[in-house]
Amino acid sequence: MRKGIIFIVLIFLIAVGASFFDCLKEDAYSASFPTAAGELMLGVMAAAGVEPEAGEARYWGEVNGEYIAAPALKELAVEIAEAVGLTDVAWTEEQGQGYRMITGDGFLASGLEVKLVLQTVPSLPSREQVGGTYLLIYLKEEGGGQRVLQAGERLERSLLRFNIAGELTLDLLGYLPEKLSATERQKMAESLLANCGGEVVEGIASAELVSLTGYTPWINQHLSLEGKKININIALRYDGYRDKTLFRVGIPVIGGGY
Repeated sequence: MRKGIIFIVLIFLIAVGASFFDCLKEDAYSASFPTAAGELMLGVMAAAGVEPEAGEARYWGEVNGEYIAAPALKELAVEIAEAVGLTDVAWTEEQGQGYRMITGDGFLASGLEVKLVLQTVPSLPSREQVGGTYLLIYLKEEGGGQRVLQAGERLERSLLRFNIAGELTLDLLGYLPEKLSATERQKMAESLLANCGGEVVEGIASAELVSLTGYTPWINQHLSLEGKKININIALRYDGYRDKTLFRVGIPVIGGGY
């Protein structure tokens, strides 16, 4: 991954029970979700007996390979904001040694808050830094997840004309009312992944957390991990503060921390 992308993500983070197959039967969610990603995520949540309490969407990628001037950066940011339907945008510009950045905080018509970050960096061979302009758009929904799934999928389509080499991640989270043992968490994650036609590619497990990353042919979107396709991530972690089990599903991976 290019260091420019890592840099923009770091700055942004600093700144800011039914049968599974019944859930995925034909037209189960087609009125709301035009692609299989949203259907699959809601199906996994339903199969786990979890109601979505929050959802996130992240779109990030390289806009071009150029280091551009501040006026052009602002113009491009405004153009992207208009394309994705942002309103009431508050802009903040920042410039430091080796980068320029503009951040826009606005709203979609659905009421979702959106953060748009556009950063440009020069080529610096001494730091092995490749120059370019990078975009990060972050959406979050509290109290549900359907709106952010819809918005995330529309967001990707609205950016097609910019020819961005980008990736979209979708993430839902909710809670199971009880504390599960490490074995129970592992079995649930494996079962849910298998029920959506998936296979485990890699996993991590500890006393409090299990996270399985896998691949299912039921959706087309995927990333590559050491030459293997991945497009679904299921994680369960005990939350001692709530005394509940946090449940998350992400496509192609969970975008934030567990």
